[in-house]
This record gives sequence, structure tokens and C-alpha cells, in this order.
Amino acid sequence: MAEIPHVPSLNISHLNEPLLNKLSHLLDQSGWRKLAEMASADKRFKISSEELNNCSLKVLTPEGSPTRNFLRLMADRGMTLRDLSGYLQALDHAEAIQLFRSAG
Repeated sequence: MAEIPHVPSLNISHLNEPLLNKLSHLLDQSGWRKLAEMASADKRFKISSEELNNCSLKVLTPEGSPTRNFLRLMADRGMTLRDLSGYLQALDHAEAIQLFRSAG
């Protein structure tokens, strides 16, 4: 598994807009639910089935993104860029990892 070098411990709310858009688009296609399940295993980021369902329903709104909604929830719970990159690495999500690398 490839490591993402020098990922800061900033809250994920600090993701820049272009990276957030690319990551959301990528994970909306495949992976946001697995990411949510993995993050939810950590009590800091526990997500209820209702919250998960609300994230899923965002796809039905214009410009809606389940990933963006999920990341917003996680930002409110204190998820850091380091946490997020660790989950993406654990999921072996090569494309998302590459986005972080190119942004760094």
C-alpha cells in the first residue's frame, strides 16, 4: 500500500474546493459507503443509519453528492486529513490516494 507523504492533521474542512470536488466525484462513483463504514467503526466518527441514508439521498438533489455530505458530517466530528488519508489507504483506493499525492 502506497503511503501519502506529509499529510497534515488539519480538519478535513480545510480541503481545497478543487480537491474536494474531485474526491467527491470519485468517491460518489465508488467508495463513499465503504469509507463511511470504515470511519464509523471509530467511535469519534460513528454515523447513524439515518445519517447514512441522508447522505445517500443527496444524489437525488441537483449537484448533490453523498461524499460531500458525509465529509461535512465528519468535519463536524473532527476528522482530520490524516484520518481521511489513512482510511483511503486502508481501503486501497488508489485513485483517491493519487489525488492526495498530487495535491500535496
